[in-house]
Amino acid sequence: MQKIILKLLRFGIFLVVLLFIIFLYQLTKFLFFSAFANHQPIDYVFPAGFSTRALAEDLAQKGIIQQPNFFIFMAKLENKASYLKAGGYAFEPGVSGQYILTQLYEGRFAIRKITFIEGWNLAEIRAALLADNYLQHASNYPSLDELAKQLGIPDKNPEGWFFPDTYQFIWGISDQELLLSSYQKMQIILALEWQNRAPNLPYETPYQALIVASLVEKEAKLASERPLVAEVILNRLKKRMRLQIDPTIIYAMGENYHGKITKADLKIKSPYNTYLHYGLPPTPISSPGLASIRAALHPEVSKALYFVARGDGSHEFSNTLREQNAAVKKYLLTKSKEITP
Repeated sequence: MQKIILKLLRFGIFLVVLLFIIFLYQLTKFLFFSAFANHQPIDYVFPAGFSTRALAEDLAQKGIIQQPNFFIFMAKLENKASYLKAGGYAFEPGVSGQYILTQLYEGRFAIRKITFIEGWNLAEIRAALLADNYLQHASNYPSLDELAKQLGIPDKNPEGWFFPDTYQFIWGISDQELLLSSYQKMQIILALEWQNRAPNLPYETPYQALIVASLVEKEAKLASERPLVAEVILNRLKKRMRLQIDPTIIYAMGENYHGKITKADLKIKSPYNTYLHYGLPPTPISSPGLASIRAALHPEVSKALYFVARGDGSHEFSNTLREQNAAVKKYLLTKSKEITP
């Protein structure tokens, strides 16, 4: 009987030691070894309201950790269970389960980026925001005047007020917050550039300069030509000439523009049609970058009143209508295109 008890005792000790070794092995794996085999980062959203167990099971189900019980054990042992932060994360390959636990405890949220391209209009900016799944979107996008009110923009149409740049954000912020940041950046930049503007410009307000900058942004492909394009616009305004800028027609056409402007399009009834109306359009037609804003506020001194695209991204500038007609014949009519100066 004693021998049987001794054998059982030895077996029990062996079993305890074996279980302890297994425990140490699994714990070591959790603490120090890669949690998942994927070679790409894994995006994960930790929903608010998840318990530690629900979180651990969800992480395991998605292949992010292999030992959910050790995740729960360490979270409680280190008093982190009640302090794990809901939000969006990007878990890098090669990190351990313990590292992931620490990342959730410290709230090391994934940093996302979105870029507003120079020359984008508000419709293009909103489309980019709507396509980003890491942002919270308004259930119903407000009208332009309502959006302006929400962001504190004094104009009823907020077009042009969003500075083109790359913006970083964490998961869960709203697209309105990003728009507000972009608007505030444009306010600051426009105010600083306005203070340093060239003397004797015809602008009455910085907003007028913003409108001209938006025209420059859409017309000039080469940075070196932007100050001269701005000067042409100002020269035509001084002489009470219609601006006749094609991008304003494209803006007025909106979704009806399909890559080509016809003679009929030049007669479109819109306050943005600078072939019909004198002066500046009522708002910017795009979000200009810093170079275009500076060009509008530091135009190149010139008598030029016209320009025509050469077809390689550059323009031919002319002082007289005769010179312009010759340039049109040279660069456009020979290519079966037509333009009205």
